[in-house]
Formats: sequence, C-alpha cells, structure tokens
Amino acid sequence: MNCFYTQKGRKIYYQIELKRNCVECGNEINITIPNVNEQKETIIVKCKNCGDTQIHKPRNIEQVWRFLNIGKPTEMYFGLPLWLTDNFKGHNFWALNYEHLTYLKEYISASLRERNGRTGWTIVEKLPDWIKSAKNRDKLLKVIEKLERK
Repeated sequence: MNCFYTQKGRKIYYQIELKRNCVECGNEINITIPNVNEQKETIIVKCKNCGDTQIHKPRNIEQVWRFLNIGKPTEMYFGLPLWLTDNFKGHNFWALNYEHLTYLKEYISASLRERNGRTGWTIVEKLPDWIKSAKNRDKLLKVIEKLERK
C-alpha cells in the first residue's frame, strides 16, 4: 500500500515581516506575510495613513513545512503521520516501514537477546522498557501481525 505522497527534501517557506514607521508621517507600518516561497530582498509598502509608497527591506523568517499534527506519531523529517501505528496499553507502538516492523518483530520474538558488547548505539537500546519486557512479548507480536496486514 502506498499513500502516493512524494517530496524531495524539506519544503522551506518564509514568513515576511516588516515593522517600521512611515518616513513621511511617522505612522507605524506592521506587516506579516505568511507562506511565501522565496525570500524577499525588498517589498513595496503603501502607508495607510498618508498614502506614501515606500520600499523597505523586510525580515525573512525561514519556516519548515510540517504536516498538521493529528495526534498520531509522525516521522521526524517531514512530520508526516506514520502508517504503521497502533495503541498498546496506552502507548503508541509504531514502525517507520515494513522493514522496521520486521526488525522489531525479530527482536521482540527472540528468546535470547545478546548485547554483543554494544551500549547506547543500537536501536534496541533506545526502545522503551514496555517493548523490551518479556511479559508484553505475546501481545506485542499480535499487534505486529495486525500491522503486517495493513
């Protein structure tokens, strides 16, 4: 199954801000323009008080496009919601893709989990205790089987 969403790299956009006083009448000019695709070196502004047209250099604030948070776990780069997720005793169980799900299944189903001298650098050492717990093994494997059918 595929969501058909594609994107190369993060989408960057800008929020343009200008906070100045009119050079003619001293009236405050306060402008915010969201979701601009390119940085703007200058913008043309018309004063609401005196009608004078002026050119100003705005502030370009870089923004990174993120998918709207809908309460589900999201991947870290684009912020898109993960497809392979399920609730397990109040915890979010998730996998980035089917290969990740297979890796978790192999780890959870293993009767002997060796460290091989590594500490702090492997994915399994970062897993929460509720995933590593032997008492949750059978129920987690059922959750994984359910996700494999998605």
